[in-house]
Amino acid sequence: MANTFKIRNFAKSFTLIEILVVIAIISILASLMLPALKSSIESARMISCANNEKQISAGCWLYFDQYNGLLYPWETRLSNKNQGLLFIRELAPLMGITGEFLTSPGPTVNDNGRVFRCPSSDNALIGKHYGYCVKLVENGHRSIYEFKKPSGVLLWGEREGDVSCNINVWSWRPPSDGDSWVLRHADWTLSNVLWLDGHVSQTMQQSPLPSSWIGY
Repeated sequence: MANTFKIRNFAKSFTLIEILVVIAIISILASLMLPALKSSIESARMISCANNEKQISAGCWLYFDQYNGLLYPWETRLSNKNQGLLFIRELAPLMGITGEFLTSPGPTVNDNGRVFRCPSSDNALIGKHYGYCVKLVENGHRSIYEFKKPSGVLLWGEREGDVSCNINVWSWRPPSDGDSWVLRHADWTLSNVLWLDGHVSQTMQQSPLPSSWIGY
């Protein structure tokens, strides 16, 4: 006589305490991972920002080549409130940007001109991204060939200035002059700096601007 075996499946339900323990573990793991994820995202934005500045550098050097090494002049800045914006409009076609890259009102930087927009800034207004160091030329015309150490001369930096299209929008001056250098990356401790020789580095320097950075 064959033995008959009855197989029983016992369905076991999770208790409330077990469910709460699992939720607690997931919460702890998420809290440990989120800061690392946030840091990785910001690192990627900082790299993207540095790449923007390198592209701006390429445009600047094409401009220098056209004008025999002369830096963009700034003598008329007091009479021409759009002087800084005019420089950007000269750089754009040299950088291969065709079509309008600004949108009114504001103006704001649209996707066509995203190279002029720092990915770590959530403000699309034109004055909230980068700035040309007008301190280089505020005393008159200067040539790039005057500088013995171009790798230590500031050309562009990140800025937080006027929201309208005025003289400060694409310039950099000390905070006492109504403009502001901004430390935008790594929890507001670092800023990308573009140097005259074309390389980009990070700095914690905010103010005052070292005189050696402008070749004096």
